[in-house]
Amino acid sequence: MIRLDWVPKPFRDGDIAGEGTKKLLGTSLAAPKLFLRETAQNSWDAHIGHGVIPEYQMRFVTLDAPRMSVLRNFVFPETFPGSELAKVIRRSRVSAIEVHDRGTTGLDGPTRNDVHVGKGEPTNFRDFILTVGAPRDLEYGGGTYGFGKTAAFRASQCGTIIVWTRIRGGEGFEERFIAISIIPNFSMGEKRYTGQQWWGRDQRLKDGMNVQPIEGDAAHGLGTKLFERGFGEQETGTSIMILDPAFDDGGQEGFVQATADAVARNLWPKMIPGQPVDKQMKISLIENGHPVDLAAGWDDRIRASRESCLTAIRKVQSGQKAEEAFIDVSEIRCGNPKQLLGHLAIAPCPFGSDDELVNSVTLMREPELVVCEKEYPDLQNGRDSWVAVFKPIRELDNAFAEAEPPTHDDWKPNSLERRKGTFVRVALRRIKEDLKDYLNPVDDDVQPGERVSTGRLAASLDVLAVGADGDLASGMPTGRRSRSRGSKRRASVEVLSQELLPMPDASDGRALTRLELRASAGANLMTVTPDLAVVVEGSGVIKDAEQVRVDSWTTAEGEVTAAERLQVHGGDVFYVDISYPENAAVNCTFRSEVTK
Repeated sequence: MIRLDWVPKPFRDGDIAGEGTKKLLGTSLAAPKLFLRETAQNSWDAHIGHGVIPEYQMRFVTLDAPRMSVLRNFVFPETFPGSELAKVIRRSRVSAIEVHDRGTTGLDGPTRNDVHVGKGEPTNFRDFILTVGAPRDLEYGGGTYGFGKTAAFRASQCGTIIVWTRIRGGEGFEERFIAISIIPNFSMGEKRYTGQQWWGRDQRLKDGMNVQPIEGDAAHGLGTKLFERGFGEQETGTSIMILDPAFDDGGQEGFVQATADAVARNLWPKMIPGQPVDKQMKISLIENGHPVDLAAGWDDRIRASRESCLTAIRKVQSGQKAEEAFIDVSEIRCGNPKQLLGHLAIAPCPFGSDDELVNSVTLMREPELVVCEKEYPDLQNGRDSWVAVFKPIRELDNAFAEAEPPTHDDWKPNSLERRKGTFVRVALRRIKEDLKDYLNPVDDDVQPGERVSTGRLAASLDVLAVGADGDLASGMPTGRRSRSRGSKRRASVEVLSQELLPMPDASDGRALTRLELRASAGANLMTVTPDLAVVVEGSGVIKDAEQVRVDSWTTAEGEVTAAERLQVHGGDVFYVDISYPENAAVNCTFRSEVTK
């Protein structure tokens, strides 16, 4: 095996010191979340497409004595004596994280930073290995500033990573291998160094330093000696090793769990079952050779609601009709200048859900990677749980991308030029207005014979009682709708509470829910008629009296009746017990007609 050359960067005018480079990302995100988001985003931006599903994998490993010997003798045969790296490579065992992507382009393009390339030509190697702050050159890509790579250095206590990549060149497949470290600036002899350093092949130039990767068989030999996972015969992609990870107080176990949680919260759009190939990404975590469960701690019902919101937005933005049950999709528009900005989809969620996972809007752009979960605590009404997704239209993706800080975890419109800033600012304001409208609908007088919904998400149930006309009893919309700003929804019956009633052992898989209802004030006497249905995934609404039915009514006076409909006075509080199959979604709509 070949011994790599150490190439530390001496200070030149305009250089950034190593500690400054590592601070470019800021500290707004916890290390596991930041590391996952930035590396996964880079992998997605590099996917080759053409029907190939890209793969992203993170492996938590321990480098044993033989591999540590390879590091000491061949990868880092020389380094700054006082650095943390010098201490790490003297150990007999060291923890490491391997990040792999496959089905991606790999770090292709020129290996020199001073070589001009034509527009559209790849520059992935030099952007990642040699440059800090390379501008985004991928349309609709996730990255914008080129700072994301520093998350890998921040994840290492010694600021050091090893990169092994396989690309498709003009004469077949090519492999490249190089190591990079970013540490505080240091001095050797009479010369100062920035702290940025590489281990590869030192190619001296007349006008300064130049470092090249090890290539070909030499790169393949070092890569296979150090990394757990190699490359398949036809695979391209990149593998990055993080030496001596900064696991902090929780240790490796805590870091792994935090990373798994971050996968569920940030990469779920790439893991929706059955979605088109061009939207998918295979994602896995491996700890000491064992797969990590990525579904632990994530409520399936919440995930399904978010996925349905995104699916509905995809359909609307591609010119189709969104027909997902229980999902409210609305246009988010700017009035001056007149412009469609994007779409907001809202779905109800079960009561009692994890507060950190509900009552927030998932903001995302065209790559469909989560920017952030934006909360609106002043809009919570204490009754309704919901999730929502907002995605701008494709034509405005660049404006929202430019509003992101280097960590890509927010939209900050004040940082943009006036027109783009207006679009982002108005979108955030309109989202809030739509949420307010959704959670606090106007209660108008109900006209005779009008259909109004009395559905409500039952507490602690896997049952969703909603209105077939698209409204929840609380006024929360659940079906696709087209409405203009300022429109009003009406409700003649308010749900005050709900309770899952006990069932006998021989219940044949059925459940019984009691809704406490109150009739709108104003009408002397009205007749309330139920219209019930079960919603079956893939089959829509099924109106089957044997599947879902009113078991009984209880009047304001306490009388119980099994009648098909009930007469109540305005302002009456009454009860309805609804029988349905366990774990079913139930449409619960009522027609009210003033009879006196």
